[in-house]
Amino acid sequence: MIEKLFQQTRAPFVVVRNQHLHIGDQVYEQLKVYIHEVTPVRKLFNDGRLKCYSLDCRTAKNGQLCELCSDRHQCSRRVQLRLAYLDGSKQKPAILEIHRNWFAAFDNLIKSIGKIDNLPNIPLTIKPLLRNGHTDLDFQRCD
Repeated sequence: MIEKLFQQTRAPFVVVRNQHLHIGDQVYEQLKVYIHEVTPVRKLFNDGRLKCYSLDCRTAKNGQLCELCSDRHQCSRRVQLRLAYLDGSKQKPAILEIHRNWFAAFDNLIKSIGKIDNLPNIPLTIKPLLRNGHTDLDFQRCD
């Protein structure tokens, strides 16, 4: 019975598509968020399907050490942001994975706030922008 308490659904992923942010069936032009956790992750895709992943960039889901894996150079390096977004007046949890193309924008945000540990206390806006035919993410402070 106690185990059922821990089997709640995981926070939904934020999907960036067509210059919008999608969470489940909801579509947003931008999100006001608080980022609570920043974690590097690795994902290996084969023909568009997830073949392997590591949620700490050290050990894969199958126990393989990433540093000793022959496929590690084919992995997609990402940063997973666990965040709370405002939906009306309610805060809801979500997960956004940013890929390499968005690292610079996130780095600029971190530089502007001083250090990554300050993130949970600062309201932010995340907005997809079309630049040079590519969708970028813009991270801005709200305060």
